[in-house]
Amino acid sequence: MKVSARSLIVCSLLFVTISAVSAQDAEIREYTIRRDRVTAAAMGVLGSWSIANMAVGTTLSLTADDPQRAAFHQMNAGWNIVNAALAIPGFIGARRNLADPPALTLSESLAEQNRLEDTLLFNAGIDFAYIAAGFYLVERSRRGEADAARFTGFGRSLMLQGGFLLAFDLTVYLLQRQTGRALFELADR
Repeated sequence: MKVSARSLIVCSLLFVTISAVSAQDAEIREYTIRRDRVTAAAMGVLGSWSIANMAVGTTLSLTADDPQRAAFHQMNAGWNIVNAALAIPGFIGARRNLADPPALTLSESLAEQNRLEDTLLFNAGIDFAYIAAGFYLVERSRRGEADAARFTGFGRSLMLQGGFLLAFDLTVYLLQRQTGRALFELADR
Protein backbone atom coordinates (compact mmCIF):
# COMPACT_ATOMS: atom_id res chain seq x y z
CA MET A 1 0.00 0.00 0.00
CA LYS A 2 1.39 3.27 -1.13
CA VAL A 3 0.81 6.42 0.99
CA SER A 4 0.92 9.72 -0.80
CA ALA A 5 2.39 12.91 0.61
CA ARG A 6 -1.02 14.51 0.32
CA SER A 7 -2.60 11.79 2.51
CA LEU A 8 0.12 12.28 5.12
CA ILE A 9 -0.43 16.04 5.16
CA VAL A 10 -4.23 15.66 5.48
CA CYS A 11 -3.87 13.10 8.27
CA SER A 12 -1.33 15.29 10.08
CA LEU A 13 -3.58 18.36 9.83
CA LEU A 14 -6.54 16.32 11.03
CA PHE A 15 -4.53 15.02 13.99
CA VAL A 16 -3.32 18.53 14.92
CA THR A 17 -6.86 19.92 14.64
CA ILE A 18 -8.33 17.15 16.81
CA SER A 19 -5.55 17.63 19.35
CA ALA A 20 -6.14 21.39 19.46
CA VAL A 21 -9.91 20.95 19.89
CA SER A 22 -9.33 18.37 22.61
CA ALA A 23 -6.92 20.70 24.44
CA GLN A 24 -9.43 23.56 24.19
CA ASP A 25 -12.20 21.32 25.54
CA ALA A 26 -9.98 20.46 28.52
CA GLU A 27 -9.35 24.16 29.16
CA ILE A 28 -13.06 24.99 28.95
CA ARG A 29 -13.77 22.15 31.39
CA GLU A 30 -11.15 23.56 33.78
CA TYR A 31 -12.75 27.04 33.64
CA THR A 32 -16.16 25.48 34.30
CA ILE A 33 -14.74 23.68 37.33
CA ARG A 34 -13.05 26.87 38.55
CA ARG A 35 -16.32 28.84 38.18
CA ASP A 36 -18.25 26.17 40.09
CA ARG A 37 -15.62 26.00 42.87
CA VAL A 38 -15.96 29.74 43.45
CA THR A 39 -19.75 29.46 43.32
CA ALA A 40 -19.81 26.57 45.80
CA ALA A 41 -17.52 28.45 48.21
CA ALA A 42 -19.57 31.63 47.85
CA MET A 43 -22.84 29.83 48.47
CA GLY A 44 -21.24 28.18 51.51
CA VAL A 45 -20.37 31.63 52.88
CA LEU A 46 -23.84 33.00 52.13
CA GLY A 47 -25.49 29.93 53.65
CA SER A 48 -23.36 30.17 56.80
CA TRP A 49 -24.15 33.88 57.12
CA SER A 50 -27.86 33.22 56.73
CA ILE A 51 -27.97 30.33 59.21
CA ALA A 52 -26.04 32.34 61.79
CA ASN A 53 -28.34 35.35 61.29
CA MET A 54 -31.48 33.23 61.55
CA ALA A 55 -30.30 31.53 64.75
CA VAL A 56 -28.93 34.63 66.47
CA GLY A 57 -31.66 36.91 65.14
CA THR A 58 -34.46 34.64 66.29
CA THR A 59 -32.95 34.14 69.74
CA LEU A 60 -32.16 37.80 70.34
CA SER A 61 -35.46 39.06 68.91
CA LEU A 62 -37.29 36.93 71.49
CA THR A 63 -35.09 37.99 74.41
CA ALA A 64 -34.47 41.66 73.58
CA ASP A 65 -35.73 44.13 76.17
CA ASP A 66 -35.61 47.05 73.73
CA PRO A 67 -38.14 47.22 70.83
CA GLN A 68 -35.49 48.66 68.50
CA ARG A 69 -33.12 45.75 69.14
CA ALA A 70 -35.96 43.26 68.85
CA ALA A 71 -36.90 44.72 65.45
CA PHE A 72 -33.24 44.67 64.33
CA HIS A 73 -32.82 41.00 65.18
CA GLN A 74 -36.25 40.06 63.85
CA MET A 75 -35.39 41.61 60.47
CA ASN A 76 -31.98 39.90 60.42
CA ALA A 77 -33.64 36.52 61.00
CA GLY A 78 -36.38 37.09 58.45
CA TRP A 79 -34.10 38.57 55.81
CA ASN A 80 -31.83 35.56 55.91
CA ILE A 81 -34.60 33.09 55.14
CA VAL A 82 -34.35 34.46 51.59
CA ASN A 83 -30.54 34.26 51.64
CA ALA A 84 -30.73 30.61 52.73
CA ALA A 85 -33.32 29.89 50.03
CA LEU A 86 -30.83 31.17 47.46
CA ALA A 87 -27.67 29.72 48.98
CA ILE A 88 -28.79 26.13 49.47
CA PRO A 89 -29.85 25.38 45.87
CA GLY A 90 -26.85 27.35 44.57
CA PHE A 91 -24.48 25.31 46.70
CA ILE A 92 -26.11 22.01 45.73
CA GLY A 93 -26.02 22.90 42.02
CA ALA A 94 -22.38 23.95 42.11
CA ARG A 95 -21.39 20.80 44.01
CA ARG A 96 -23.32 18.66 41.53
CA ASN A 97 -21.48 20.35 38.65
CA LEU A 98 -18.15 19.77 40.39
CA ALA A 99 -18.93 16.07 40.75
CA ASP A 100 -19.95 15.81 37.09
CA PRO A 101 -18.83 18.93 35.16
CA PRO A 102 -21.09 19.76 32.24
CA ALA A 103 -19.48 19.54 28.80
CA LEU A 104 -19.89 23.09 27.57
CA THR A 105 -18.80 24.48 24.25
CA LEU A 106 -16.72 27.63 24.29
CA SER A 107 -19.73 29.76 23.35
CA GLU A 108 -21.88 28.12 26.06
CA SER A 109 -19.19 28.68 28.67
CA LEU A 110 -18.78 32.32 27.62
CA ALA A 111 -22.55 32.82 27.81
CA GLU A 112 -22.64 31.24 31.28
CA GLN A 113 -19.75 33.44 32.40
CA ASN A 114 -21.44 36.60 31.09
CA ARG A 115 -24.74 35.66 32.75
CA LEU A 116 -23.05 35.06 36.07
CA GLU A 117 -21.05 38.29 36.01
CA ASP A 118 -24.10 40.32 34.93
CA THR A 119 -26.18 38.77 37.72
CA LEU A 120 -23.56 39.63 40.34
CA LEU A 121 -23.33 43.24 39.16
CA PHE A 122 -27.14 43.54 39.04
CA ASN A 123 -27.31 42.15 42.59
CA ALA A 124 -24.72 44.71 43.73
CA GLY A 125 -27.00 47.45 42.40
CA ILE A 126 -29.93 45.99 44.33
CA ASP A 127 -27.72 45.86 47.44
CA PHE A 128 -27.31 49.63 47.21
CA ALA A 129 -31.10 49.90 47.16
CA TYR A 130 -31.30 47.80 50.35
CA ILE A 131 -28.82 50.11 52.06
CA ALA A 132 -30.73 53.19 50.86
CA ALA A 133 -34.00 51.69 52.12
CA GLY A 134 -32.34 51.17 55.49
CA PHE A 135 -31.27 54.80 55.64
CA TYR A 136 -34.79 55.82 54.66
CA LEU A 137 -36.34 53.79 57.50
CA VAL A 138 -33.91 55.21 60.06
CA GLU A 139 -34.65 58.72 58.80
CA ARG A 140 -38.37 58.04 58.90
CA SER A 141 -38.06 56.90 62.52
CA ARG A 142 -37.00 60.44 63.41
CA ARG A 143 -40.47 61.78 62.58
CA GLY A 144 -41.72 60.76 65.99
CA GLU A 145 -44.17 58.15 64.78
CA ALA A 146 -45.40 55.37 67.06
CA ASP A 147 -43.35 52.75 65.15
CA ALA A 148 -40.08 54.72 65.39
CA ALA A 149 -38.21 51.94 67.23
CA ARG A 150 -39.32 49.37 64.67
CA PHE A 151 -38.31 51.62 61.75
CA THR A 152 -34.89 52.19 63.32
CA GLY A 153 -34.33 48.49 64.01
CA PHE A 154 -35.51 47.42 60.57
CA GLY A 155 -33.52 50.19 58.90
CA ARG A 156 -30.29 49.29 60.66
CA SER A 157 -30.80 45.66 59.77
CA LEU A 158 -31.32 46.56 56.10
CA MET A 159 -28.11 48.60 56.15
CA LEU A 160 -26.19 45.69 57.71
CA GLN A 161 -27.64 43.03 55.41
CA GLY A 162 -27.33 45.23 52.31
CA GLY A 163 -23.74 46.09 53.23
CA PHE A 164 -22.86 42.43 53.69
CA LEU A 165 -24.52 41.48 50.40
CA LEU A 166 -22.78 44.33 48.57
CA ALA A 167 -19.37 43.21 49.82
CA PHE A 168 -20.29 39.59 49.09
CA ASP A 169 -21.53 40.19 45.54
CA LEU A 170 -18.58 42.41 44.60
CA THR A 171 -16.06 39.94 46.04
CA VAL A 172 -17.64 37.02 44.20
CA TYR A 173 -17.79 39.14 41.03
CA LEU A 174 -14.07 39.91 41.25
CA LEU A 175 -13.23 36.24 41.83
CA GLN A 176 -15.44 35.10 38.97
CA ARG A 177 -14.09 37.87 36.74
CA GLN A 178 -10.61 36.30 36.96
CA THR A 179 -12.04 33.11 35.47
CA GLY A 180 -13.89 35.19 32.89
CA ARG A 181 -10.75 36.97 31.74
CA ALA A 182 -8.94 33.67 31.22
CA LEU A 183 -11.92 32.25 29.37
CA PHE A 184 -12.16 35.29 27.09
CA GLU A 185 -8.43 35.03 26.38
CA LEU A 186 -9.03 31.43 25.31
CA ALA A 187 -11.75 32.65 22.94
CA ASP A 188 -9.38 35.21 21.43
CA ARG A 189 -6.76 32.61 20.52
